[in-house]
Amino acid sequence: VRGGEARMTAKAFAPIFLVGTMRSGTTLLADLLGRFPDICYCPFELKETWSKAGGVPMASPRTGDMVCEPGRASDARPRQAAALTGAFRKKMADHGAGKPEGALFLNKNPHLCNKLPLVDALFPQGRYIWIHRPLPQVAASQLRLFAKVQKDRVVWHSWPHPRKDRLARCWQASFEPQPPADWERDRVFPGGDIRWIS
Repeated sequence: VRGGEARMTAKAFAPIFLVGTMRSGTTLLADLLGRFPDICYCPFELKETWSKAGGVPMASPRTGDMVCEPGRASDARPRQAAALTGAFRKKMADHGAGKPEGALFLNKNPHLCNKLPLVDALFPQGRYIWIHRPLPQVAASQLRLFAKVQKDRVVWHSWPHPRKDRLARCWQASFEPQPPADWERDRVFPGGDIRWIS
């Protein structure tokens, strides 16, 4: 019975996922949407929740994950949706002061861009907003962000090669004083070739 209740709870949960490339304006739009009384935006990207509660790695100093692998529908595991739903509901309770009981959960997270089939399998009632921004502005902002993050936290980012089995990619991260020796230098940021961002 408990398993059935968990499945029903996850199925009934209808989150809104705001995605787009990094530096495309997802944070600004999420902040604006979160002002609506019926939308509960729980900052920032909940990468720790996805990683710890859901077992979905997202390369970030917040999670300690070095990779942000694509997610297929077939990657969904039993009880994964229920665990994430419970964690998201807790975030809503923590951040939803003044929101009505039926408020919609909003998660903005660019790292979901290469995981949408998995997210859709976990949350079939979910809805999506994909924001776009002109590529030159995205690339310039991304370079500035990588430089700032590397200076503040010593984080290196690398754009991985495509693989035949999984073409959708996201950034890899390393938290060591120097980037891994097997990373190609022109794909490592700061310092890499901007063509891999643009």
